[in-house]
Amino acid sequence: MCHALRVEHTHEGVPTANGETTITATPVDGDASEYVIDPWPFRDEAVTLVYEGRRLAGRFAEEETMRAALRRAPWLTLTTRLRPAIDLHSNAPKSIAERTRLSGMPQI
Repeated sequence: MCHALRVEHTHEGVPTANGETTITATPVDGDASEYVIDPWPFRDEAVTLVYEGRRLAGRFAEEETMRAALRRAPWLTLTTRLRPAIDLHSNAPKSIAERTRLSGMPQI
């Protein structure tokens, strides 16, 4: 996950039990630490990812300059929460198991 991505983005060619699908990740209220995922591929009601990374400021024209900045950058612990898209105003299936079964996504 690109932690600072504050716009909706898609991931194409995601494997499913019946082929492939496209998953859409939408930041919640523009917050880059929480995303709505559609279709929802997980068995749990929500998933929290905790991972470490380094934040680089700016762009780099040369790889060695970028690598030197990366070596100096402090380690950060980041958290991203993923949750399913639920349309409470439709007749769509509401349970995670039913939405997952209908989407063809394997539950992991």
